Amino acid sequence: MVPSEVDVSGYINAAEGEIVPIEAPYRSGATSLPYILRMSGKQYFMKKLRPEYVDNVQYRNLFKKEFEVGEKIKHQNIVRYEALREDDKDVSILMEYISGATLEQKVAAMPEYFTKRANIDKFLIQVLEALDYMHKEHIVHCDLTPRNIMFTRVNNDVKILDLGFCYCDSYYNTAGRTYTFAAPEQKSVKGAIDARTDIYGVGKLLEYIERNIDGSLPRLYKGIMSRALDADPSK
Repeated sequence: MVPSEVDVSGYINAAEGEIVPIEAPYRSGATSLPYILRMSGKQYFMKKLRPEYVDNVQYRNLFKKEFEVGEKIKHQNIVRYEALREDDKDVSILMEYISGATLEQKVAAMPEYFTKRANIDKFLIQVLEALDYMHKEHIVHCDLTPRNIMFTRVNNDVKILDLGFCYCDSYYNTAGRTYTFAAPEQKSVKGAIDARTDIYGVGKLLEYIERNIDGSLPRLYKGIMSRALDADPSK
């Protein structure tokens, strides 16, 4: 496998109809557990509500919210939401399975990848095109972290994952935040979340890359990062 095709996703070849757990920390969450499901010859990523929350109406509704928002999104750089399964004992979401590496994994395995201007250009353009699409649909992701950005094994294309914390017009609040990557308005009771919240998130992603690669970002992106991370959304 050539370096540009690094794959550290822990690909699992599940048998037909088999549900296989994925070992933490790969895409596991505080309220969910990750699995692989093979059905009709195709593999899916399955996000299941943790057993201790199955009887909690709030957490069930948050799963349904995530699916309902995700299902209407059709963009090549955003993970596809396929189906919601729900009964008295279980709630789960099926999504496309992506073989590749998260931003966190890719920086660790291939720090030199992000020192090349063409690679940073491609990464940032794809992230911003996906966010522009979401914002036009009145959705704010609100959780752009290195674990929620994936690179496909083939062609290193970006896939934005996990709409569990998203904000949209139909739902008046979000489920939470990843504190170290959250914008100031997400940490304030009076903070108003809008599209600029995700622009701050993009700045945090660039900051993460800058801190974890051998070398530094091109000068242009240092300026973009600095402006995106301004605590004042109007700036």
